Amino acid sequence: MRRPKVKSVSVVAKTWRDKKFGNTYNSTDVLVNGDLVARLPFAYGGGSMPEQRAVEWLVKNGFIHAEEYKHGGYPSLWRLAEDLNFSKYVDTTSVSRKNDLYHEPKSSKR
Repeated sequence: MRRPKVKSVSVVAKTWRDKKFGNTYNSTDVLVNGDLVARLPFAYGGGSMPEQRAVEWLVKNGFIHAEEYKHGGYPSLWRLAEDLNFSKYVDTTSVSRKNDLYHEPKSSKR
């Protein structure tokens, strides 16, 4: 399947810190040219991890081309945006509850 030319990549992530064990987790949405192309599930990692997960997904699914580093991983999103001439937007929000990582709100029974 032919992919559209990437003009913009947006990464919208939620992070949650497990205070008991000190670990950080994230869930990440990836948008290309304003269209949601991936909803990456709950996974370990904070900081730039949502961006790294998005880049890996975009490469593996043929949206962008990047050479994998010799010891694994890909260039950062900002580097790819600069090299491949697309705009990038990253929004990371910290949430207070693990359940808030999931994108679909739980329906409330009335």
